[in-house]
Amino acid sequence: MKVIPILIFIALAPLFRLAATQTDAENFWEHADLILFTLGIGFFCEKFFDLSHILTISIMAILYTLPFIGYVYVKQILGPKTGIFLIIIFWSAIEYLVLKVVPSDQLIFLTDFIQMKPEWLRWTYRTGYLSGTVWILSVNWFIELAFRNEKFRWSFLVLALIIIAGPIIYGYLNTIGVPDRAMMLSLYNNGTVASAEYTERGEWLARTCAWVSVLVLLFTVVRQKVLVKK
Repeated sequence: MKVIPILIFIALAPLFRLAATQTDAENFWEHADLILFTLGIGFFCEKFFDLSHILTISIMAILYTLPFIGYVYVKQILGPKTGIFLIIIFWSAIEYLVLKVVPSDQLIFLTDFIQMKPEWLRWTYRTGYLSGTVWILSVNWFIELAFRNEKFRWSFLVLALIIIAGPIIYGYLNTIGVPDRAMMLSLYNNGTVASAEYTERGEWLARTCAWVSVLVLLFTVVRQKVLVKK
């Protein structure tokens, strides 16, 4: 997928499908191992099948399985209408948390799958390198929505194509700088980078997702306690 980055925009849609069809958090553990295995294979490809990264790949696969588990847990407490977009928020939050705790070159972020196409990421100069993750996951989400019901829904597929094409076209039409992986790691390692604008905002979108995740989980825990008392 790193060599053909467009594939990452459809690769995770089946995982969204698995999470969307679950109604019981306990039974979801039977599918969580499939998500873990799929993510592990994907990250192995991102590292070009280098076995020296196997430990990092395993840890990152486990961490990025948590957003799907978290969504099913929240859905069980808050009800079936809970939006699956929470997976996107939880995933971005985990990326930001990992970046803050251990800003290492060994880390794997979803945006890394398209870093060989920096022109695709020019729109992230205000929102941060990790906002590419939100972009990728959003497209996968809409593709999953298009195929979710028995009747294929073209509107969601069109939306997915627009979300893919818009930032790419913008990138080719503009020549502004883009916050790359090295710039991001430099900022969160030693606090300084060449771009003053990026230093001021940092990973704005991922940071926002982290705060939203905390609020969602707190609300879910409170809701669960209320239900238990009843």
